[in-house]
Amino acid sequence: MGDRTGWSAAAIGTGQLVALLAGSALSMALTAVSARMSRPRILAFLLTAAALAPCTALLTPWTPPLLLVATLAVFAASAGQATLAVWAAEAAPAAQRPTAIGLFNLCYQLGGAFGPALATLTTWGG
Repeated sequence: MGDRTGWSAAAIGTGQLVALLAGSALSMALTAVSARMSRPRILAFLLTAAALAPCTALLTPWTPPLLLVATLAVFAASAGQATLAVWAAEAAPAAQRPTAIGLFNLCYQLGGAFGPALATLTTWGG
């Protein structure tokens, strides 16, 4: 990012911090109002944000919009995890809810652990 923009390391770090905080704030806002929204509408918000993030990263010729990509990615990941965890817990019988939410969170975190490695293998070719 520094090579493309001429920004200092401090400016890049500050920009990323602002993007991450903005994505987290948007996630908290959506999670707070999600009880009053329909599930299809929430999924539409999350899927749109999740799709816009890589498309923006792929198509933008400028580096500053990549900070928007970070905001969208954090929003989609954290809001998705929060709202989908509630739905997963609601879908499980009361006696199995602790196990269901534990497995849900395990799978979410395993995606973060193995996802980058799998993406590297599939795009790098070996």
